[in-house]
Amino acid sequence: MSDQHNKAAASGDFRIPAGSPWAQAWKMAAALGVLGLVALVAGWIGTSGTRVISDQLAYIASGGMLGLFLIAFAGAVLLADYMAEQQQANAELRERLTRIERALSGDVPRSDGARNGALAVADGRLVMIPGAERVHRPNCPLVQGKNAVRAVEAEDLRDGRLKGCRTCSPDVAQLASN
Repeated sequence: MSDQHNKAAASGDFRIPAGSPWAQAWKMAAALGVLGLVALVAGWIGTSGTRVISDQLAYIASGGMLGLFLIAFAGAVLLADYMAEQQQANAELRERLTRIERALSGDVPRSDGARNGALAVADGRLVMIPGAERVHRPNCPLVQGKNAVRAVEAEDLRDGRLKGCRTCSPDVAQLASN
């Protein structure tokens, strides 16, 4: 349900707002339900006014079955509208989650137009954060989204001070031998 419906339900106000897309389906379902009840009552009155079973069956078939069909159709209209509203809400949630996922993965545009970690991912070399003692793969979650990431050069590894990340396990020995 939309926020407008949730607020109305929480306050005990069960009126459908006039501008709501739900209002048209509700009016249609209410009209079908009323017609169904009228048909049921007409069938019952017709059935109760005759003693001949064959005449009663005609009233049951026309009024009773039509009434039940209209009431069931009214329920189907409400159900279809509810499902469409839920699909829309799910699509909105999926979009929000996608935005959150992008933000957490560092795949968010920076003010300079590049994406976070773009230097590291573009050339595929190992990366590091200046001042840190660990070397990472470009797709390591520990460096994603960091602006200070720079590519590791072979000279950085020759003194033996830098170690490989425990999360992404880069091949530091291969780079150091180059």
